[in-house]
Amino acid sequence: MRLIKCNRGVAPIVSTLLLIVITIFAFTLVYGAYNSWISFQRDNSLLQMQERVIIEAFRFNSDDSASVFVFNVGESQVTINQITVNGSSTVITPPSLSIMPGSVSWINMSYYSFPLGNVYALKVITERGTVVETFEKR
Repeated sequence: MRLIKCNRGVAPIVSTLLLIVITIFAFTLVYGAYNSWISFQRDNSLLQMQERVIIEAFRFNSDDSASVFVFNVGESQVTINQITVNGSSTVITPPSLSIMPGSVSWINMSYYSFPLGNVYALKVITERGTVVETFEKR
């Protein structure tokens, strides 16, 4: 008796298995990237919720500059990136200041001028987007 070799059914089975393996691999990559992104967003949101900054004092200097006394009462380190006065950005010294939990720091800033009798809206903005606002009259 002679054995008959039939290869017609092998190609569709191999291609189907290959497509299933490729689909599972692609889904695994997409799921891993999505899970990593969600984890980063959650961790960043938690750190932002732990940020608590208080503007303790706002001092006008004689040379058209001002100083802000910032107190970190939160549970995470805070990095001050920007200070605005009446909606305009100011130059702060140092340019990026990190404040540990429970610590305080003076931030010097230069602005075009601080005329007497005006009210100034001061916003301190952190690296994670937390905004603290106060109003001061000179």
